[in-house]
Amino acid sequence: MPISEMGPSYWAYVKQFEYRITVQLGKAYTPEFKEFCAWCDQHMGVKYKDWFIADVGKGKYTLFARNTKWATFLTLTWVDKISD
Repeated sequence: MPISEMGPSYWAYVKQFEYRITVQLGKAYTPEFKEFCAWCDQHMGVKYKDWFIADVGKGKYTLFARNTKWATFLTLTWVDKISD
């Protein structure tokens, strides 16, 4: 389903995540992607409560985070993967 067709409950959920960070990681089955997700599991809090990651295509993902401390920590740790 295209994002433009998502209902109000989807948008209410996404609005809870103030910080959005775009990262270039490649395919979801690569070691790089798996390492990134494992790091997030350890440092970002509870997945889907404190953070989640969404595929935006062509190996890019948007990480949604609730906490400024965690979002800043991620950008400092993974600075080489941050994309515009």
